[in-house]
Amino acid sequence: MLKSVNSWPRRRSTLACTTLVVMSLAASVLANGAFAQGTGGRGATGRGGAARARATDTVAYLYLKGKDTVAIERIVRKPDAIVGVLSVRGQPTLVWTQHLGPANTGGTFDMDVYAAAATVSAMPQQSLSLRVVEDSVFFDVHANGATNTVQRKKVEGHVEWMLNPSVLHMDVLTQLARKRGQENLTVILAQGGQLLPLVIHAAGDTTIVNVAGKDTRFIYDLQGMKEALVGLDTRVVRVSAEDRGKISAKTESEKPSYAAPSGAPYTAQDVIINTASGYQLAGTLTRPSGIARPPVVLTISGSGPQERDSRIATVNGYAIFRDIADTLGRRGVAVLRVDDRGVGASTGRESLAIATSADFANDVREVVKFLRTRKDVDTARIALIGHSEGGMIAPMVASQDQGIRAIALLAGPAYTGRRIEMHQNEVSINQVPGLSRTQRDSIMQQVPHMLDSVGKTVPWLGFFMQHDPVKTAKLVTQPVLILQGATDQQITPEQSDTLAAAFRGAGNKDVTVRLFPATNHLFLPDTSGDFTAYATLKDTHVRREVLGAIADWFVVKLK
Repeated sequence: MLKSVNSWPRRRSTLACTTLVVMSLAASVLANGAFAQGTGGRGATGRGGAARARATDTVAYLYLKGKDTVAIERIVRKPDAIVGVLSVRGQPTLVWTQHLGPANTGGTFDMDVYAAAATVSAMPQQSLSLRVVEDSVFFDVHANGATNTVQRKKVEGHVEWMLNPSVLHMDVLTQLARKRGQENLTVILAQGGQLLPLVIHAAGDTTIVNVAGKDTRFIYDLQGMKEALVGLDTRVVRVSAEDRGKISAKTESEKPSYAAPSGAPYTAQDVIINTASGYQLAGTLTRPSGIARPPVVLTISGSGPQERDSRIATVNGYAIFRDIADTLGRRGVAVLRVDDRGVGASTGRESLAIATSADFANDVREVVKFLRTRKDVDTARIALIGHSEGGMIAPMVASQDQGIRAIALLAGPAYTGRRIEMHQNEVSINQVPGLSRTQRDSIMQQVPHMLDSVGKTVPWLGFFMQHDPVKTAKLVTQPVLILQGATDQQITPEQSDTLAAAFRGAGNKDVTVRLFPATNHLFLPDTSGDFTAYATLKDTHVRREVLGAIADWFVVKLK
């Protein structure tokens, strides 16, 4: 998927959300988000060595939506800094450090981004330092052992950085401001670079903090922050030292089950694929019972680090490839879904710093090669299905491998990555409250430079911005199914027609397009398609009409 700015909370994140608001590409990894599914984009190896701060936790908090624990955050207080570790279930882990300057000022803000399944000793996928020097603020991105200053922006007066997903960091800034006797503070968002007013109102044990019109209520006791209410649906509660270990273990070790459902007419087998590059890809192969050599479909995920089901932590219950595997398994088709390199049970994390979509296409080729060695699937009936960025990669593989029987593209892009990034940034900027039209236009004018600057540092983005899916489509001769949501704001609906025209224009006569009304980028029921509101969706299972269309088409093409 593209990851959206909101993915700062993945992906799943999808091809729609590598969105990079000005000064924020470095922070797009936060994502909930484009290729949207979206904690944005593929990560890069950063400075390394940043402590995860787990051994010396002093305070831990749970993020609750109803009764569901969606995240846990811990902070460690040091004399000259406060270190926070924010772990959103299934998403990249954020380790932030708020350095404390003189006179209760914030100073430099550092952040490291780790893969969701990374170990405590792992290297970060990407790192950044946000600093203020006199009248200017800077984003310093650390990748491939080098530091690249992405953007310099001039500001008036004193500002503090704020990590928007972190309620604990907001509390840190609030306490610093109160010690200075301030009730108003100007903050600059780490994921976006927007300057916003922060207004503090204290009454007894409760402090109300308003940022851009949104209230967060903090309740304090003698030990500090006891509880916070964010908007109307999210509570952040402190947990006791006695309960912390149990909750931490449950939240962090909770892994999805890839076993077949009870009574399913198919089996599920864990597999390991050894690649020519030396790392291993882990996956689950589901095979319909009673069929000796069924056809097999290989799933291809969208952008960002994704496990084999392409789950999104903030969209409870969403697992697009699990839904597809279940549907096809009941229709006599095997499915192999695989963890991305460096994610889940797959190795190869060290290669992510320089990997591009072309490299991920090579991973798909390695899996296809693996399938062709198996005697329990029909090697003459191998097909591909890709979502978002995966919908861009599938044609790259099929155009060079005539042994691929068919491909299905779910919200696959037709435009270059640059055009998609510009659109997604415009959508995101227009949704930021409190900005005038002039301010929005000014920010948009900075986006091209931002994209170029980061594209030179992050190979994945550099490749994505230049790749033209239409050129690749003209090389594909196999049957093609194009599925598109009519309200998709990440990969806009007209791109499905553009892709179809490219396939057909080159002589491919077997091209089918299906457009689903009131359906978003995740193929969920959604009348608006607003990728910043995915967490509010009530129905988080792929639409039955979409699953039916996929199964009906593959059954015919793989007969």
